[in-house]
Amino acid sequence: MIIPTFATSDVEGILARARFILWISAGSVCLVAGLVLLFGEREGAILEGPAAYSHIREELHLEELGKGALSLHPLKKSSLVPDLSREILVLARSSRPDCDPGEGAFLLSTKSNSQSRVVAPGEQIFLERQNNGDQEPSYRFTDKRTALWIRPMTGGREDVCIEVGLFSPSKQSESFLEEVAQVLVQPVRSSSSKEKKESSFFSSIRQAKWWGSDSLLKQYGGAEYRDLMAKQKIEIPAEYGSEFYFLAAGDYLQWQEGRWQKTALSTTVAGSPLAQVKNVTPKTLDIEVWDEKGFYPQLIHLELQAPSKTSQKNDLNSSSIRLRSSSQVACSLGKRRFILKEGDWLLKVGKSWRNLRRSKDVESCLQHKLRGELFIFDSIEKQQGKYFLKGHLFDEMRTQMTPISLPISSEEPATGKGKKGKSSPLLKKKDTNEI
Repeated sequence: MIIPTFATSDVEGILARARFILWISAGSVCLVAGLVLLFGEREGAILEGPAAYSHIREELHLEELGKGALSLHPLKKSSLVPDLSREILVLARSSRPDCDPGEGAFLLSTKSNSQSRVVAPGEQIFLERQNNGDQEPSYRFTDKRTALWIRPMTGGREDVCIEVGLFSPSKQSESFLEEVAQVLVQPVRSSSSKEKKESSFFSSIRQAKWWGSDSLLKQYGGAEYRDLMAKQKIEIPAEYGSEFYFLAAGDYLQWQEGRWQKTALSTTVAGSPLAQVKNVTPKTLDIEVWDEKGFYPQLIHLELQAPSKTSQKNDLNSSSIRLRSSSQVACSLGKRRFILKEGDWLLKVGKSWRNLRRSKDVESCLQHKLRGELFIFDSIEKQQGKYFLKGHLFDEMRTQMTPISLPISSEEPATGKGKKGKSSPLLKKKDTNEI
């Protein structure tokens, strides 16, 4: 018998291959066992209830799914979440300038129900499903906790992102699983703002009158009234009479205590109607008005009012003026006689003239609480041997100013009575209160 012999090197190669095969086999067994244990724990956690499911969600970072390269189309046909993209209506979105875009409220409604609700971004509201036989189901808002909810989120300038969630029973246990999807909804161009436009704050500002700049302030305002000289005078009806405001593009008004009050954007009060002068041209002035929530802004166009005609020039021309001193005259206006000095204001209210000597009366005239055509006595000047009374005449709204020069009788004034020269009546008589 021939017995084969093996070299030592061949035996070592066979043993090395055997050890490699054993390592591969052992590794495969360990991998299979690990996978079985891993998925067994996951399944057990799901069957244990929502708390364990929440733990898995945090561990696997499920919230990252659906983003970037893994982004999914919302509301797949296989989803249990109903498609509410046509059912939820965004009637309006707050556009108030004093409201942060991420904090502005939404006015939502359902297509099948006229019910509406004001909802803050991120606020969860529940929906109740109503079956209508063979027709598509309808929905309405409810204060009860139901299986279906929506949550409006901040979106782009036009679209509003709506999260839709549904609680459904789990097939593996008696607990409930929550499924969430998203839809984009465009705000509805609604004309339902009629009720808001008829509110008192809308009504008053729609009846406003724009009178342009104030000629009196330009002529006599001085440094303390420089800011008002370039502003526009707007008359807005109030509960008792009218109120006047000096405004420029960008200025704000807020409705408080039943009337409009000038304010700064940084000091506006939430929940109060707001208005802003948006634009001023030579012929038009635009004011945008927001309601309490800012849902229905309205742009109001005001046209420049035609200047009123002055009639007092004839009264002044027909008056008899006599020189009393270098700064005083005596004259008759209507049925009254006046002793006037340089800087006096004469206001004609109705058919009667008044000399506004008190600072309170001057302030009332500036604010149009006393209304009428106004004459301001500037100075007495001597030209070519004759004396003249110089001043300016303003119409009732002070949109026009007419220089006045009236002859004075040729009597020489008494010496040493008064100082000659032009005064600045507005600075002299004004109160420190802001107009």
